[in-house]
Amino acid sequence: MRATVTIDDELLYRAKEFSGISDNPKLIRRAIEYIIAYEHAIARANETGSFDDMRLTVKRLYDGVESD
Repeated sequence: MRATVTIDDELLYRAKEFSGISDNPKLIRRAIEYIIAYEHAIARANETGSFDDMRLTVKRLYDGVESD
């Protein structure tokens, strides 16, 4: 799917600096993958009532995503 998005230049610059990804499409894909992993971890934590291992859950889910 193709989409046109308007992103604040400073926000994009900071994301590139933190991630080390300079290619805009790859950066946006990674951001979306991370959001999915993060939201999944929050949903799981809400189901179990435990937020203690949420950070590890996000990392595990995010690391499981295939990257380009």
